[in-house]
Amino acid sequence: MGGLGLWLKNRLRDPSLGAPDIRTLDAIWTEVFEQRTYDCPRFDVRSRDAVVLDVGAHVGVFSAWVAERYRPRAVFAFEASPVTYGYLVRNLLRLSRTHPVTSFLPLQGAVSERADQIVTLYHQPGRTATSTVRAEGQRGGEPRLVRTTTVSQQLLVHRIDQVDLLKIDVEGHFLEVLRGIDEPDFAKIRNLAIECDWMSEGAPERGAVEGLLRDRGYKTEVDDPRKRNNVIVYAYR
Repeated sequence: MGGLGLWLKNRLRDPSLGAPDIRTLDAIWTEVFEQRTYDCPRFDVRSRDAVVLDVGAHVGVFSAWVAERYRPRAVFAFEASPVTYGYLVRNLLRLSRTHPVTSFLPLQGAVSERADQIVTLYHQPGRTATSTVRAEGQRGGEPRLVRTTTVSQQLLVHRIDQVDLLKIDVEGHFLEVLRGIDEPDFAKIRNLAIECDWMSEGAPERGAVEGLLRDRGYKTEVDDPRKRNNVIVYAYR
């Protein structure tokens, strides 16, 4: 485990890190840093000039891990919840001090199939990582109106011509994110890691994700084929 990993592990139990709920944050840290869920050995990520899109960034744990793992040039971190987003901004500012080679850019919005629409996000107090735009989130969720964007819109706005890693963790909304990528833009994306969850609540099966990506020239595999939910699909060329 690297220096940032140790630093972050200690900080996660300290509310000054900036998290709406430390328990959820600690669980995410275990998944990302200890279990290394996103560390696919088949990924080919450039170490110096890499660009990473963190879609569904929560408060930035994956952004922290990818900064340590790959030392990318830039991380674009998208978070839909206006509550969680404030913590993400502060945490990325801290990361910019410990990782000066990486530029961190927080962006608020729900990445989806179409841009510039207003949708309802159901923010889940106490379980902020499960905040979702799915209707099932109404149970226990606090409604927040958020504006949508797409991956392709962001590639255009920020003049990104290559994405070394696109990570998607959006609580059941993953297929909509993929459908928001214009066909020519798939050629710009080298590797993807997608959490397929909420399948027991009606979200698409992971086969739909793998089929979409294979049709566009990717090879795919999963972190654990025995799992029926919360499966990570890796895609690479």
